[in-house]
Amino acid sequence: MDNYLKENFGDVKAKNSSEEALQRWRKACWLVKNPKRRFRFTANLSKRSEADAIRHTFKAGLSDYKVPENVEAAGFQICAEELESIDEADDEKKLRSHEEKPVIRNGLRRKLSTYDLLPGDILHLNIGDQVPADGLFISGGSLLINLFSLTGDSKPVHASGVGIPFLLPGKEVQYLITQDACDPCSNDSACASDDLICLLVRDLDSCCLDKQKQAALKIRCLTKNKPENRVRIARAGAIKPLITLISSSDPEVQEYSVTAILNLSLCDENKKMIAAYGAIKPLVRALREGTSTVKENAACALLHLSQIEENKVAIGRSGAIPLLVNLLERGGSRGKEDACTALYLLCSAQENKGRAVQAGVMQPLVGLMADLGSSMVEMAVSVVSRLLGAVEARVALVEEEGIPVLVELVEVGTQRQKEIAVGVLLQLCEDSIEYRTKVGLAGAVPLLMALAQSGANRRKQKVRHPI
Repeated sequence: MDNYLKENFGDVKAKNSSEEALQRWRKACWLVKNPKRRFRFTANLSKRSEADAIRHTFKAGLSDYKVPENVEAAGFQICAEELESIDEADDEKKLRSHEEKPVIRNGLRRKLSTYDLLPGDILHLNIGDQVPADGLFISGGSLLINLFSLTGDSKPVHASGVGIPFLLPGKEVQYLITQDACDPCSNDSACASDDLICLLVRDLDSCCLDKQKQAALKIRCLTKNKPENRVRIARAGAIKPLITLISSSDPEVQEYSVTAILNLSLCDENKKMIAAYGAIKPLVRALREGTSTVKENAACALLHLSQIEENKVAIGRSGAIPLLVNLLERGGSRGKEDACTALYLLCSAQENKGRAVQAGVMQPLVGLMADLGSSMVEMAVSVVSRLLGAVEARVALVEEEGIPVLVELVEVGTQRQKEIAVGVLLQLCEDSIEYRTKVGLAGAVPLLMALAQSGANRRKQKVRHPI
């Protein structure tokens, strides 16, 4: 074939012929009797000239366009040759048959193709969703995904990571979402729409673990800083399924649901509801078996629930107090603070005082009081003061060598620490001669006499009586 073409038509080749040669061939073969025959070497020359014009335009645009520094630093600089190599997707029917997604537009929920989205539309995305990205490289556009735009608790994903494309108009690219674009501890949460809240509550009851996880995470974000969201989400029925998810074997689901319950418990209206729906036992189980974060959040949730008087006895009887004592002894700084505060609230109920002493609470409390540089000294001595209403608490305090620590607080502590420590020492002195002797031997008498000479009249009278 090549020899025949060369002999009869000059430099015409079977492939990649020059435009001049193709014009000669077109004139020679202007009529094809059977269009279905394979031998139809008639290239579309007008399209070839259009392609040349497009390439010329791209090159001219690139010569005038300065790539942004952050784009260049991210390694997304595209040269003219690479730009020419991008082929347009010509199967428009295939592109238009994209799956419709639930979208909120102007407050109304509807299903739209992702190709019909407009600025301001809210698209629900999950891990694994594929998003068509039609960015414009020449004008500096790029793919932006804000997965949590509904909640406001988010950080937009800018075109600065691996795999985020810079694209030309008309190119279809499927960008796979591999992780949530969310930092739950960063920004304030926005008010959620009623449609979103209903969707999240429904997903909490889903059989799909991923949907449950995403819903619990979003509720956690929504309830972090917005009191109105806490009320609306609780009224929508989120509390019951969240309590169920606290017992999930998936550690992330458990963490998100415990934290969501914690956030909901910040609202006074929700405290009784959470306890009434049976959250105390699952929270205690999470406090016993969960990760360190889950334990701290469960302790904080129990702290808020214990602000309701009728919950204190129920929490104490559920076995929470030994676990809180363990967290007070071995937890991190935040866990210790929450455990100490929870114990302070719970021990206003008389029967919980004995439980706390039996769990060995006095030893970590005395240790915290002795650490004068700690921020927990005042809270620890406050818990000790509250526990002294039980006889066994006074015995445990003396056995743990708490009297010398209290005397040191009277000497070098802050004004508030001194007042509480003096109150504890006076309670011990009123209890028995043995304790009064121990307080005197620890060197408290000169300090108490000094306090009796100064300060308010009420404090003078309290100190002078035992002296």
